[in-house]
Amino acid sequence: MHNGPSRSSKSIIALYGAPGSGKTEISKHFVRRHRDDFSDYFTLHARSEEEFEKCLRELRKQIPYTTGYFNLRSFLGARSDKVFEAVVDWLSRADNKHWIVVIDNIDSTMLQNKTSQIAKLLNRVPHGNFVLISQCIGIRDFCDGSKSLRVGQLLVKETEALVEHYLGGDYLNETEGQKAPTAKFPLLR
Repeated sequence: MHNGPSRSSKSIIALYGAPGSGKTEISKHFVRRHRDDFSDYFTLHARSEEEFEKCLRELRKQIPYTTGYFNLRSFLGARSDKVFEAVVDWLSRADNKHWIVVIDNIDSTMLQNKTSQIAKLLNRVPHGNFVLISQCIGIRDFCDGSKSLRVGQLLVKETEALVEHYLGGDYLNETEGQKAPTAKFPLLR
């Protein structure tokens, strides 16, 4: 039975390790393989607060304008805090629990700043699936350490199986079961 992302809780998994160890590729492979299990998939890059904010703006462009925050004209000049609030509100909607957000290349300074947009996003969104990717071991603090994997210690196949397990699905032995709705919006790449 499939018991993947249909639950209402939040799953956060952290992948960390040396540059080139395969962290990003593992997350891409997982999402490609299980694309139909999620309603939406987004990748946000976080080498800096500025880059993360730019990605949030791109994500906001893909969110339907029915959330009450913006119409298209007002969004184009929206302040970054309004963009952030609109993204958080959309990800937090009770009818929107089947998405996965990959936050890639999280910078060490963002990890140390507990008031960073990433920390705020993870604290405020009550459900969904997050995959956090960083070279820094400190990324474990965002997922209580129990759902973190140091890429490089395991074979890729073993790491993929653990990612799937931590996100709550029995993807390796999946039989017929209820799937989340298919993606409605273009994917960020």
